[in-house]
Amino acid sequence: MKKLLYYSDVHYTDKKPSSRKDDYRQSIMNKFIHIDELSKEHKVDMVVCGGDVSHKFNENFRIFIDLYNYFSNTFVKHHVVAGFNHDFAGGNYETGLPNSILGALKKTGCLIEVGQTFEFELDRVKFYTSHRSICPTPFFGSYELYSDLKCDANVILISHLHMPFGIQFENNKHFVSPGSVGRNAADTFNLSRNPQCALITVNNGNYDIELINLKCELDVFDEKYIMQRDQTNALQQISSLDSLESFMEQEEGILDASSIINKLGERYSKEAVEMALELKGRVSE
Repeated sequence: MKKLLYYSDVHYTDKKPSSRKDDYRQSIMNKFIHIDELSKEHKVDMVVCGGDVSHKFNENFRIFIDLYNYFSNTFVKHHVVAGFNHDFAGGNYETGLPNSILGALKKTGCLIEVGQTFEFELDRVKFYTSHRSICPTPFFGSYELYSDLKCDANVILISHLHMPFGIQFENNKHFVSPGSVGRNAADTFNLSRNPQCALITVNNGNYDIELINLKCELDVFDEKYIMQRDQTNALQQISSLDSLESFMEQEEGILDASSIINKLGERYSKEAVEMALELKGRVSE
């Protein structure tokens, strides 16, 4: 029997996000410490981080020392995937990693950096992880759906997207998404979310997956910041609605879609109007 602990997207930094009211750096370090405590408690054989250990590839020296001291004293050495958008510069792994926090930590030997994609086997169970957008439903930007992922792994460890999708089974694979350790934005899903890690126990080809809450304070977001942000968003929406209402008042009597498209076209190109009318025609059909 073997045990694996998985976590991702730590975003360790000493620059507190504007939405937080706590000591963000200490809060993240507390989660790091809890991950190591869980490693000892469950006597894990392997710990994997899905990427974005630091918030910026060029964090200051104090952050490097914090991370070096932590990774040098963990129960087992952590295997760390290189997150292309935070762990190295310029989007180029070969040239960017040596000049990054993660690259420097790798040189000290305190952790094991495993590249951008990591495939491994533990007690006859195959694992796959890559720091990119792999998700159960369509997402913005470049992404790959669970249903389209081509690999022969039994367990897919999800990172990068921050929101937790939990444990899902599709195409004979388990997709494990505990979400990000760091909560650096006051998004709806972050306000009351408890960061988690995944404990996976494997035994001769069989496995069991458990999501474990990490120690944290949920009331860490600044209510004043959230209120001001929401007020700003509301004012912007009101402004947009006022503009639309004003337009409709000026064009009283214009009710059909074709007329509205043509009227708006006075502000845009002839090609845009023709395309809009064509699309309207297709919908009507």
